[in-house]
Amino acid sequence: MIADENGSKHVGAVERALSVLNAFLDAPNGMTLGEISEKTGLYKSTALRLLQTLTAHNFVARSEAGVYRLGSAPLRLSAHYQESTLPADIILPILRKLVLETGESASFNIAQDGVRICVYRVDSPQRVRDHIRPGDVLPLGKGAAGRVLHRFAQEGYQAVLSHPILLEQTVGDIDAHTAGVAVPVFGYGQIIVGALAVSGPAVRFDYKSMQKFGAALLKQGRDLTGQLSGNTQPYDAASS
Repeated sequence: MIADENGSKHVGAVERALSVLNAFLDAPNGMTLGEISEKTGLYKSTALRLLQTLTAHNFVARSEAGVYRLGSAPLRLSAHYQESTLPADIILPILRKLVLETGESASFNIAQDGVRICVYRVDSPQRVRDHIRPGDVLPLGKGAAGRVLHRFAQEGYQAVLSHPILLEQTVGDIDAHTAGVAVPVFGYGQIIVGALAVSGPAVRFDYKSMQKFGAALLKQGRDLTGQLSGNTQPYDAASS
């Protein structure tokens, strides 16, 4: 057992196995045993034993050339996570409408454990776009979606009363070359369940475009809030 600074106990073998899996987040083309050992700080013999177990359970796959990549098990877990968080059949059509209306990428984000997580995303058809993927973890309070989530995480539904303007607009907040616009999405019981966002290269987010993107988000945010049994009154007030 390993105890952290809070006194919580962890299983060492599990910690090491998770460190191997997390190493693949920055290695989309896979890694050799030596690269995994170097990246995790584990001895090659230890890393190999962990990889053999992870491979047996389809968390990792090994090519004939000896390159390791993530297997199919993480994908299945990711799908279950998405389904248990919020329904894809409701959110993805909204994101597709936003992409069609704005020409930019659209995403649905949630706040969890002090960070922002992109749960669903539909890419812009344009060749030049920002590159965020479902599962990416971003700062809470940074970027348009992060600012929306941060405000409601602190104030709850009272944020609507204290700050009735639903739209958040940012340029260069996370990256100097990207921009975004976002709105909150409410669920049953007047709780915020996520943030709907449109993002892309900052050069395409001028004042006129921001107005267009904001109008599309208010429309689709109200629709998604209604489908999730949330209170649409803040949207009605923002549109009046």
